[in-house]
Amino acid sequence: MKVPSLKILVISLLLLALSPVAYAETGDTEASVLIVYSDKDKQVNYNQRYLDMLISHFTTDIEFVHESEFSPRLLEGKTHLFYQGIIHSSVSSEFQEAIQRFGGTAVALGSNVEKLGARFSFVEPLDEVPFNEIFLTSAPQKRISLDMEVMNVETGAEVLAKAANHNKEYPLITKENNSYYIGNTYIESKFSILVGEILHEVFDEPHLDESKRGYIRLEDVHPKVDHESLKQVADLLIERDLPFMIAVIPVYTDPETGEEYHMADHPKVLEVLKYMQDNGGSVVMHGYTHQYRSSETGEGFEFWDVENDTPIYKAADDKSRLKKEGDFSDPAAYEEYKKEITAFETSYIKDRLETGINELNGFGLKPLAFEAPHYTISQNGYRVVSDHFSSYVGQAQTTDDNWEVMGAPPYMSKPTFMHGMTMYPETLGYVHPDNEDAVDEIIERAEEYLTLRDGMTALFYHPYLGPERFEELLNRLEEFPSIDWIDLKEENTKTESSEVIISTAEGKVHLDGTPFSSVSSSSITFNHFLKGLADKATWLMVGTSSLAVVFFSGYTLLSRRRTENEERSEDIG
Repeated sequence: MKVPSLKILVISLLLLALSPVAYAETGDTEASVLIVYSDKDKQVNYNQRYLDMLISHFTTDIEFVHESEFSPRLLEGKTHLFYQGIIHSSVSSEFQEAIQRFGGTAVALGSNVEKLGARFSFVEPLDEVPFNEIFLTSAPQKRISLDMEVMNVETGAEVLAKAANHNKEYPLITKENNSYYIGNTYIESKFSILVGEILHEVFDEPHLDESKRGYIRLEDVHPKVDHESLKQVADLLIERDLPFMIAVIPVYTDPETGEEYHMADHPKVLEVLKYMQDNGGSVVMHGYTHQYRSSETGEGFEFWDVENDTPIYKAADDKSRLKKEGDFSDPAAYEEYKKEITAFETSYIKDRLETGINELNGFGLKPLAFEAPHYTISQNGYRVVSDHFSSYVGQAQTTDDNWEVMGAPPYMSKPTFMHGMTMYPETLGYVHPDNEDAVDEIIERAEEYLTLRDGMTALFYHPYLGPERFEELLNRLEEFPSIDWIDLKEENTKTESSEVIISTAEGKVHLDGTPFSSVSSSSITFNHFLKGLADKATWLMVGTSSLAVVFFSGYTLLSRRRTENEERSEDIG
């Protein structure tokens, strides 16, 4: 009896080993993704975050693991497997076998595809070749200019996209059954347009009912901007009935004197902002002062220490040197130090977000989203921001090692590193004052992003440049009537501080908490509030006194006429 039982057990184990890895049917459920990557660093870095921004357009159920730490159990319940080969490296036999057995959709990017086994034998890597154009094979006339290198492969499979250079064409994205190969590792920049389009097929999400969205953002609006120029620019949007965003900086800091100017100090700017908010504009909080140390508002950074190229780990006037791992003999002491400086950063960001939200609300301005100054903030910073805002506008810094490493997906998404925030990416750039061709370049980029079925065409403009160039830009954008311009009031946003919750739905802004709660949390807004009351009381007193004078004058006039009439009657009598 024992021998047959042993045979049954062995056969069962063999069948289990040969059977496909269990995976979840997509159906109407959200896709579940495992991203396995070969990279120098085992920790998730900017390469994986770029992929995160693309995939999170379709699902937020995303898990990352370095190839060296892969385990087949990680594929349980997953519908999609992505392999990202950033560096040339070996691939474990365990991972190779798991790829073959995985029953869901598999996508490989970049290096090491020849080591992934039979499932990806439909491509044979040859060499890397330069190219200057990319296009979908389904729309070869819509070409995107891009100078990069692609892994040239030999394939008999279906080619979904190609790269071209000097009339030579190379397979760029290929497919066999439910397996895809993308012949480039670096998917940032405009290359993400084609990858993003193909991912609709990968996730079986046509999104055919979604429009091509876009937004126009008026940038760096602080208390000391020219209110007349601001209104002229805003009126061009209002006249066209175009919704827009206003990136507002609550406080301007003079770099020479350190003096701060709030909205209360420039009531005409505040008046124009309220006018804009009432006529299609949505306020985006663009930092609190948009500066750090002695830099000027709008020019400086606020949530990144540029001098040290680190997050804000110390006060602006702290001259001490930031310590590095080599300064500690005990690894535990270094970890404790990192916790301390991260706690400082968390407190610094939280305080500025709280103060900014309350101050703006106290002045009657309702921030519906957040934009980091110069798009720079740490990964911990995104976590802190997500506690206060549900919506993020702009591009994303994707590493804490270098503030200049940033990017944006070609469509809206909810990257996992943004902890639930919806990202409204800026894709087209801005009108640079010294670039005469800036408008033409924006329009050219817009045409490329509109290649994507739900691509985002988003840009910003500095009002100090005046209305002339802005009107030129708006006239050119009318070439794209299919763009659905975003109104944040229609987007179900949520902004939260300890004093107030501001939410939007169906074009309405809702306030949970009284305006006085934000007014009283800041001496600036409280004094402004009291001044407003005093002004109203003064005018009320003036009005009452004027009315009394009118009544008194009228009464005197009537009394005089009555006396004259009585005297005239006596003379007649």
